[in-house]
Amino acid sequence: MSLNRYLEESIDEQTIESFREKAKKKIEQEKWVGRDAELKARNFVQCWTSEKAWGKILDRHNIRNEWAGTYVGDVEHAPPNYKIWINKIETTLGIRSRTLRDLARWLEVPYPDDRFRLEREKIHDYVIISSVSFINEKGASVRFYGAIHREDLMKALQTIQPHLSPAQQEYFRPVPLTNFSYDLMTELLKKTDRK
Repeated sequence: MSLNRYLEESIDEQTIESFREKAKKKIEQEKWVGRDAELKARNFVQCWTSEKAWGKILDRHNIRNEWAGTYVGDVEHAPPNYKIWINKIETTLGIRSRTLRDLARWLEVPYPDDRFRLEREKIHDYVIISSVSFINEKGASVRFYGAIHREDLMKALQTIQPHLSPAQQEYFRPVPLTNFSYDLMTELLKKTDRK
């Protein structure tokens, strides 16, 4: 997979600012204690920005979808990032994002170790990798590079050792970008049910 092939969408600054406000509330309501709350809030904003951008792509293709939005609450009841339908069968879709700088540097996307070990039933049917570039007070540019099917993701995660993120105090399994396919991502857009 190459960082030179991607779908791109932009998100306006007003939307991002609303995500910042919601992230502050989420940090307070979910009582994120013992972690860098500011970093966690930035992560939420980045996630929601990439998810919102993917939704714009789905809408542009007139694809039936449901977005979890800026969910606040416990992990047990968290809905999938997106629901789409393929031949009338509900399919879950997750978005993993990094800043463009980090993605270009590491060429991998971190996947939560606890999700793989303890919550396998919550792993999406497909996961899409994206990068987010925030532009000072002008919104963000989001690029989508490829997708991986759940079965292939599970196989890859089994071979990857978890690493502790010193900043986030969580363990992640870094999945190389070579596991993701641009063609699979664009094929999803073609075969998914329309509204």
